[in-house]
Amino acid sequence: MTTIALIALAPAGGMAQTPPFADAAAVETIAELVVETPPPAPLFFGVAHVIVPPGTIAETAGTAGPRIIAIESGTLTIATDGTATVLRATAYTPQPLESVPLNSEIVLGPGDRFLASESAIRHIRNEGTRPSVYLDTALFPPGPGSISPAFTTPEGISFQLLAGVIAETVPDAPLQVTLSRMRLPANGALPTSPRDGPALIYVEAGSLDLEAVGGAIHYSRSAAPTPSSTAGPMRPVRIGDNLNLAAGASAYLELGSSIFASNQRDVPVTLLMVELGPA
Repeated sequence: MTTIALIALAPAGGMAQTPPFADAAAVETIAELVVETPPPAPLFFGVAHVIVPPGTIAETAGTAGPRIIAIESGTLTIATDGTATVLRATAYTPQPLESVPLNSEIVLGPGDRFLASESAIRHIRNEGTRPSVYLDTALFPPGPGSISPAFTTPEGISFQLLAGVIAETVPDAPLQVTLSRMRLPANGALPTSPRDGPALIYVEAGSLDLEAVGGAIHYSRSAAPTPSSTAGPMRPVRIGDNLNLAAGASAYLELGSSIFASNQRDVPVTLLMVELGPA
């Protein structure tokens, strides 16, 4: 059984403590948690963009690992068959925490986050009049088949895997999982720093210039620079190579790797990040 412990969180939509390589960037920590006993490596981890139409109800498969659901717009009702915790959107710290009992229901609104251990979600439904849009971050052992990067269910739920990869090596337990959004200003840069755990970077908007400095680094380009475009396969980056990653592209930084990333244009870059590090 995966054990989860919450750690300090920033207010939803507010500024959080800056990660080691995010100097000169505005960072919003969406959620952080500590997994005391994570599943053994290799582990799949990633973040998906999900849209649930109004009036939709759907069963959802549990995952054998931690999960974070962060509501971006609309409302979503989650029926649980395991224990979970909800962090409500607020402009103040500390944030109010709600424990979700076994076999209960919880309604989430914009800015709310749902953090659960394995097999905690029985079904989801949208009882509102607007689509429910959320980010779904998961960490679990890979199965025998591959994960489809984009699909629409018979109920009309749209799923798009923004970035996802199988990490062969992760830090020793306890493991800290962080989902954040970073905004790099025009002509800004991120300093070089060796990673103490694997990380995924997804370019939401703008264009990121990335130089591979050390370690194992991979990248994936989207079919087109649009939010709905399907990403291609991950490809290795040679040390010293420079890449330009447009919106929809992603990068995977393995444990021990380092990069120099910059925004060499006059418009900001927005990035989503999922990081696995030592707690």
